Amino acid sequence: MADHDVRFSTGGVRVAGIDFEFDVKIDGRTLGTLYDSEGNLQWRPKHGHKKSASIPITWKEFAEWAES
Repeated sequence: MADHDVRFSTGGVRVAGIDFEFDVKIDGRTLGTLYDSEGNLQWRPKHGHKKSASIPITWKEFAEWAES
């Protein structure tokens, strides 16, 4: 089974206007980076070295996927 752990908390504090970057790793190997902003999410696989290689996902698309 893959070793992974995800934790993030703002303690209920709203973090409007701040973008986040999450390095996604499984078993110590980096899969890519998830960029989080108010407007959308972007996934950049490890092999994508340029920001243009990012895959944009709207929050609506993410919500539909998460709820399916």
